[in-house]
Amino acid sequence: MNVDVDSPLVGSHSACSNGGMTRTTLVAFTALFFPGCISGDPVTKLPAYHGLSRAAVLAKLGQPERDENISLAQTDDEFRRPLQNTYPLSIYANTNVQIEELWWSDGNYHITLWLHQVNGDWVVFDSCRWRKDVRF
Repeated sequence: MNVDVDSPLVGSHSACSNGGMTRTTLVAFTALFFPGCISGDPVTKLPAYHGLSRAAVLAKLGQPERDENISLAQTDDEFRRPLQNTYPLSIYANTNVQIEELWWSDGNYHITLWLHQVNGDWVVFDSCRWRKDVRF
């Protein structure tokens, strides 16, 4: 399985627009502050998967190498902390929200999709694709 970094499956950041900087300055600034903006990005989201059911994801990516259920209380690390944008821990009830975490390998990258239950179905709400040499 390969995910093309130039495909619509790979996310981009609105911060990638050129605000009058030279190309060299823009690339250096972007690489430092918005690593998801450079082709071959070390870390990016895969927004095309957001909103897909578990079955649809498995049809596209196959069986995950790792499938774990975690509670939101387990998301206070750099890798999982972005999940708190959807479920802020300042709302006590969110600490009990169950998340399904699915992992795949994609060449030199890992892919993780996070799913939550919506009307009884597991649905992707966040994602991360990162180069295997990245450490969180």
